[in-house]
Amino acid sequence: MITKDIINKNDNYLSFVKYGEIEKITPKLFSGYEVKQGYNLAGSEKEILDTVYLRKRVPFADELDFDAIDRDNLKQMADAFLAVVRKRIDRIVKGEE
Repeated sequence: MITKDIINKNDNYLSFVKYGEIEKITPKLFSGYEVKQGYNLAGSEKEILDTVYLRKRVPFADELDFDAIDRDNLKQMADAFLAVVRKRIDRIVKGEE
């Protein structure tokens, strides 16, 4: 995921543009990005988490190449998310989704 601008910020959520849509996310979850040339770039683990959080699932999860995913980092990053997201991530990592 690449984000450029936070378009609205308050104590409850941040609004930003992702995939051409305005998304809202709690500020504590707006982390895990690397900033390059003014853009926030998400790594693979953060992108999976954001997709599960925002879309409720990962399309084509059976096609994910988990050899390129740091599972420990994914689970550690998932600790900041709701329990339902953590459960979905566990199922994806186990190949159950």
